[in-house]
Amino acid sequence: AARSTALALSSPTLLWEARKNFFALCASARLNEKKVKKLKKMLSRDPSLAQARATDMGNLVYDGATPLHACALAGNKEGAAVLLGLPTDVGEGDGDVVAANEKEDDKVTTATSPSILPTLLDLQGRTPLHVAAERGHLDLVRILKSAMTSADPNGTAPIGPDAPTDLAGRTPLGWAATSREVNARKHGKELERELFSPGDGSVCGVQTPAMDRSGCFGWRWRRAEDAGNDQATAKVSTPFVGMRSPMPQPSLPALPYGHSEMPGWRVDMEDALLHLYPLPPSASDASTGRRPPVGMFGVFDGHGDAGTISAYVARTLPEIILESDQWQEYAGGSDGLAKMLSMACPVVDEKLRAETVPGAESGAVDTTALVSVGVVGSANPPTPTGGTTGVIALIGRREIVVGNIGDSRCVLVQQNVENIKATESKEAVTTGKESEINVKPLSFDHKPNLPGEQTRVEKAGLEVIAEVVDESETIHKIQRGPNDKIAVSRAWGDFDYKANSELPAQEQAIISTPDIIVHTRDSAKDLYLILACDGIWDVMSNEEAGDFVHAAITRLFIEKQSVGLDPASAMSETLPMAGDEL
Repeated sequence: AARSTALALSSPTLLWEARKNFFALCASARLNEKKVKKLKKMLSRDPSLAQARATDMGNLVYDGATPLHACALAGNKEGAAVLLGLPTDVGEGDGDVVAANEKEDDKVTTATSPSILPTLLDLQGRTPLHVAAERGHLDLVRILKSAMTSADPNGTAPIGPDAPTDLAGRTPLGWAATSREVNARKHGKELERELFSPGDGSVCGVQTPAMDRSGCFGWRWRRAEDAGNDQATAKVSTPFVGMRSPMPQPSLPALPYGHSEMPGWRVDMEDALLHLYPLPPSASDASTGRRPPVGMFGVFDGHGDAGTISAYVARTLPEIILESDQWQEYAGGSDGLAKMLSMACPVVDEKLRAETVPGAESGAVDTTALVSVGVVGSANPPTPTGGTTGVIALIGRREIVVGNIGDSRCVLVQQNVENIKATESKEAVTTGKESEINVKPLSFDHKPNLPGEQTRVEKAGLEVIAEVVDESETIHKIQRGPNDKIAVSRAWGDFDYKANSELPAQEQAIISTPDIIVHTRDSAKDLYLILACDGIWDVMSNEEAGDFVHAAITRLFIEKQSVGLDPASAMSETLPMAGDEL
């Protein structure tokens, strides 16, 4: 595309004018019979026009576009049909393209097979299908999708994992989903039906190998002065660097985990993940084995800021805990972990305000977040707008401590031991997956209409409203203004909802105080811990998610072992793949 456009820039004036006249027809919204004939005549005289590149044509069409891109931009079905060698039957003022028997004189021969044209890229790496999808021209989307399917040697449609991606990695569906064009919004559901298939790179994301998204034997921590020139993959505020351990470590129980993520219909990923096991020793800890091992895992669901705040919280939260007196003195037990988590969450919000809100008092807060290991999310600094919810689990030898802020959620999948025993002794007959497991919630969503939450919101001077989405769903939101609403009552960030100067932080409309739930681990029952954003819980109940994950892990683990993987490796691949399926 760049080379063709560069050559077009150096074209003689007469050639440029001929191309501009051709592009003017292609960039028209509709072509009557007379203009269709004119387009065909021009193309017959100079077949190379089909692959011409637009240059210096002002508002007519952007630089680097081909004639088919111009048709896609304008929604010109008739022009697209001519370029693609499709039969047309267009009456005066008629905009429909239908099959017809063309006269011999009307047939067009192009210099290139029409099947190549829909695959030509513009300077952004976009096909005409990208452009038509972004503009919301549903008929053009159907025409171009069909043309690309016919042009593929295997007849593969340009959707799902086979959807073309531009230089930004965005698919046609990705452009349609994020478009602000009126047509794209009007035809949103139809465009989704035409362009979506599982595996779409924009909506589903492009997953890295499962083994790169899992862990089992934890991080191996070494003092920085002893690490030498080793490649360290972790940096924390303590004088330690970390590397993934490929082998079991003495006295450190294996804790298999995996993670998965997908952007969804917003296309731009706004969420972040945290996985640290074990947390590194403190600066005063001379031995890495003295302190009981603790794992820290979290999911942070960002909104309104391209994911900068969710990633900031994922990086900063473990820093606050590692630097705290509670961590320096921690010797085991759930009370210490609960206190650390309760303390750290509001401090992170204080640091975030100090870094992003002009004139905010930073006090003695150190605004440098150093943790990079185990964080999946944006590397950009946080912005003054937007926020994030989150759910965090601290896992010790005997306890799981969960802190929740907002509507991300944590559930524990447990084996139904009593029911299994009853079945084995023939005291009861059970059927179905629901008899195999129990699902125990370890967090509860913070919704604005909950009695305690709504009372606080109203005392802070704001109101809770009910928005009816459809007959079966009502969403309660905190409202600041007609177009300023939010559907959660606790979050990091969102400082415009924390602006009552007469109230302390813990009494604002939105707060960053976590609710803490402690679970005593039971090796005879506990199977899997699931932490997920509301994208899962909006469409699945706790029980449905638990059943799904249990079935997926059982099946995938057997498959991995059947190809020769040892149990640890099989589980390391199984967990992120189960997340992918979820």
